[in-house]
Amino acid sequence: LAPFHDKALAKGLVIEIQPQTSFGTGHHQTTWLVSKAMFDLKMPENVLDMGAGTGVLAILAEKLGAKNVLSIDIEPWSAENTTENAKRNGCKAITSLCGDVDLIKGKTFGLILANINKNILKSHMEQYSNALEKGSSILLSGFFTTDVEELVTFCADYALTVSNTFEREGWAVIHLIKN
Repeated sequence: LAPFHDKALAKGLVIEIQPQTSFGTGHHQTTWLVSKAMFDLKMPENVLDMGAGTGVLAILAEKLGAKNVLSIDIEPWSAENTTENAKRNGCKAITSLCGDVDLIKGKTFGLILANINKNILKSHMEQYSNALEKGSSILLSGFFTTDVEELVTFCADYALTVSNTFEREGWAVIHLIKN
């Protein structure tokens, strides 16, 4: 919820987000779907939030038990907004960087969260697969349900097998496992 929302109406785990000019208050279908899928996972120690926007998914990852969360966005204001929102929520494990997928070279993660768009996801898939520990998960979103089959087929070439898909109002999330 944003700072101007009534906290008394909130239930369960509450994350406060000041959106500024960044995308992502947690209300968009893709953010909602990825968040919902995260609650069903055993949170690993190292998590990547790629295309972080306001950092809501990075913050949720820490709240669910991640010890090291790398948050990356290509927009400088998003990286700054993520840092501000992490502080606002008492997070200590989030590192927010401005840049692109090349920042993950040489790093490994037990979970990758990538809520971007289909074409960017496809262009990053090799790097994601290389950075993902065997048996670990990647949650992809930012695309329509009509794109799911194409992405599942595409990801198979990178040793990623579909575990589950989730849909809401025409938007989708694919949960894949690294073989």
